[in-house]
Amino acid sequence: MRMCARALTVLGVFSLSCCASLRGFPEPPRPASVAQQDPQYLIEPEALKRYTNETDQERKKLLRNEMIDERVLEIDSRFQEFEMELWRQGVGLGIGTDWVQLAIAGATATLGGEAVKAALGAASAGLVGAKSSFDKNAFMEKTLPLIMSGMVAEREPVRASIERNKQLPVADYTVFAALSELKKFIRAGTIPGTIQAIAIDAGNKATRADKDIKNIRSARFVQDDAGDAAWAFWVPDGETVDKGNEQLLIQWMKIHGLPTGPGTIVWFLTADKLSDHRVLAANALIRKTN
Repeated sequence: MRMCARALTVLGVFSLSCCASLRGFPEPPRPASVAQQDPQYLIEPEALKRYTNETDQERKKLLRNEMIDERVLEIDSRFQEFEMELWRQGVGLGIGTDWVQLAIAGATATLGGEAVKAALGAASAGLVGAKSSFDKNAFMEKTLPLIMSGMVAEREPVRASIERNKQLPVADYTVFAALSELKKFIRAGTIPGTIQAIAIDAGNKATRADKDIKNIRSARFVQDDAGDAAWAFWVPDGETVDKGNEQLLIQWMKIHGLPTGPGTIVWFLTADKLSDHRVLAANALIRKTN
């Protein structure tokens, strides 16, 4: 009975460690030294004071950029820690609960006593429930790497914007404007920020697709010389599509901002509102291949 109690204790501790909540945000950046510790405060008060009191504009720009670089380095460090912890917890929970379930199953089969078996069975059910709840969230094994890569991708445009703005004089890019961008940089490296960006991107794609569909449906179909020439370029013998020429045609359409989904080539070659585009395409493509 004593051995059973110990087993239950170990399994309980392991279960709790597996079920630890997952954070959606990195830890806030930490200032090197501040009079009042505030985890959200991005710039040291003394550094900010030196920047404010500096009258030489070039020196002030240097101070601003030094503060920005320090904060970017700290944010990167916190994000790296967050990535490692997120990966560890995301992968570790699935592996850990599987092993604990196996251990409980073995203990249930070998240890005597109905009360013991009932307790072990309840623990197993709890683990299954915890893992099931986990699997229903965004941290599933296949989803987590996508979210992590999305966070990395979302951070880089903000980083590039910060680097560009560092070249500006302090009158055009104050330290307070930099603070605003640094907060965007932090937000880009969070799960909610990434999911929001994915949702916005999906919404934009849906809007563009809806616009493309409306354009196709509203078009009146006509036949003209440019369309005939482009059609002959696409289907030289009148029956078989030339795949190489098709790719050239699709590439031309993409460059000129036209949709390139299924059925759009026929739409492009016959829609009345695209007659000018067809003339350009026919001249460019036929001249290029002849």
